Amino acid sequence: MNSCRLQKQISQENVTTKNISHPLWDAELKVLKVLLQHPYLDPSWIGEYLSAPVRVNKALSLLRARGYAERWTYTREQPALRCVWAITPEGVSALAQQLGVKPSELARAYAYRRGRMTWLVLNLERVTMIRRFIKILEGYNLSDIGPRKSVALAPLNAPVSPVWRWQVIAWQEEIQVEGKQGNATRLVELHGEVMLKHCDDERYLRTFVEYDNPNVPVQAQRSRFVRWLKAENARRVFDADGNLLMPALVVIASSAYRRSDYIELFRGIATGNRLALPGIYVALESDVDAAGRNPARRIWQQVGVGEGRMLLEDERGWTSELAHPRSCATVTRVQAQSPVLIVPPSGSGTMSVAADDLAALNLGIRFTDHRLIRLIAAHPLLSAQEMAVLLQCDHAQISAGLKKLVAMDLIESISASSPDALLEVAEIAMDARKFKRKMETRYYVTTERGERYLAAIDGFGAALARYRKAKLWSPDQTQRLVRQWSHTRLGNILFAKLAQAINARNLELEWFSETESRLYFSVNGKQYAFLPDGRGMLKGKGRVVPFVVEIDKTRSNEDKMRRKLARYYAGVIERLLPENPNETLRILIVTHSPDRMRHLMKIANEVTAEMDLGNPPLRQIAPVLFAQQQTILLSKPVVDQPLWINLNGQRTYCFDEFHPAPPKPDTLRTGRVTYKS
Repeated sequence: MNSCRLQKQISQENVTTKNISHPLWDAELKVLKVLLQHPYLDPSWIGEYLSAPVRVNKALSLLRARGYAERWTYTREQPALRCVWAITPEGVSALAQQLGVKPSELARAYAYRRGRMTWLVLNLERVTMIRRFIKILEGYNLSDIGPRKSVALAPLNAPVSPVWRWQVIAWQEEIQVEGKQGNATRLVELHGEVMLKHCDDERYLRTFVEYDNPNVPVQAQRSRFVRWLKAENARRVFDADGNLLMPALVVIASSAYRRSDYIELFRGIATGNRLALPGIYVALESDVDAAGRNPARRIWQQVGVGEGRMLLEDERGWTSELAHPRSCATVTRVQAQSPVLIVPPSGSGTMSVAADDLAALNLGIRFTDHRLIRLIAAHPLLSAQEMAVLLQCDHAQISAGLKKLVAMDLIESISASSPDALLEVAEIAMDARKFKRKMETRYYVTTERGERYLAAIDGFGAALARYRKAKLWSPDQTQRLVRQWSHTRLGNILFAKLAQAINARNLELEWFSETESRLYFSVNGKQYAFLPDGRGMLKGKGRVVPFVVEIDKTRSNEDKMRRKLARYYAGVIERLLPENPNETLRILIVTHSPDRMRHLMKIANEVTAEMDLGNPPLRQIAPVLFAQQQTILLSKPVVDQPLWINLNGQRTYCFDEFHPAPPKPDTLRTGRVTYKS
């Protein structure tokens, strides 16, 4: 019995009960079928997949008591999961017996094997987001369409114009597409695949779905998309009218900057390799969420056409007679062959770095600990107090999480005397031992095991070297940050204090990692890149303010400083002005002495005069502000005060949001006390 026939049989509502010793109840059978098709689901998601009212929690409890399903805690904020359920091998055998097929055939039909389960667990957060997007596509589908009619949603009551005209008939998450590269056959990994059918015509459309991971640079995925586009161009198909038919690609970007990077990436691949582009639709994740279950909203940007498009608006699809290649489930190599499922270890002792152990770790790690290791990997040499500010968590919770991650060998601590602690107002005990502890602070970096964990959950599997290259990580890089201790620490202190001031005003700070801090610009068709010491973005009140940080700890020569400022201005002129003339880029420079500040100010004024276009002036779209490191290191958070010096030598705030609010009209200010009149 082939896979398609089995999948059609299991999707039917009425299944004949065989003569087995312990037959399944109807609710148990429905839940078990859903868990076989899509393992690792939250109970709320199981209810989404079942159109008929089913007491999901009771059915799950009965299945767990029989040993047919297993439950694990999985806490992630973005996909809103609290626990996940999966079918056990005993559950597969029971379901196969009820369907009258062999368990091995049923497992093969739904790729129920250990490598597949491991891959799904490692990428569970992304898998859940793909499943959520598929439910959006199904929001307007009729309940009697396709083999998945038992899990399709009912149509919405309020019609929306234009109407979504595509119906989901099949889909799969985490797939591999076969493609040719020369004489070799290679598999290209994609996040998801949907087969759609047009409501009016007998036409079909194969659509791939890519869900953006903000932790992976867009350029790091270039080789994968090049292989995919070359494969699709090699197998190009034409219909009877001579139109080129290619599958579509949907990309959901996490930010506007990454959306622009995706569009530039695909256009660059097509131009550089002389390839035809299929219909590629890119939209912001926030816009997709705001649209609800309505795919017909015009929130998409078609790479080859423009903005304001409806999803798949420019796609024709193909007739059923035209063949299209099939996809296979993505798997990863694992050491053991049985059992099929991943069971987290009971203790937190040392484990190997095999895929099974990393998948078990991903299921068992807490959400706060997951955020901690992400933060430490992106910004090494942070203290526990700074992490509490950046993550807006209790200090005790951060300390407990750090101890747990150190015990699991995901991070390691470095003890060093803290030069900024000398400036903190604190009572120091007279005991020499306590005095020594008071002057030492622990700072944290990720271990190789921690990097392997992040590489696995970011979709790189066991390819740690490729992940390090994409993230600009390496043991030498970590050692460089440690060697440049004061330079790295001063940048961390500045961003932590900016976060404290921004959080106090109910705003949001996005601090980019070193990989995402790299800026690009072009001159005469040639692309250049440079890396500032830090890059961030202030968000709130309908405004986004990008800024960069330069830490001037050494006496760089004049030519080097001129080149550095010229790169900033070139990037602003090329990228910001054409896209959004009202947007600004603030350049914050922290130096070590008043004389050095005056010297840098003189250089900045000369470079500004040379490159200024006049409308609008560079002083307005790229203001340069200076501050001294002694002021930044003060225990009192003064970064939100007018301590920054602009190019005119005047004191100002680094952000307009830090300006104090004007007094209300009904108040009277006398001296330093404000009274109501």
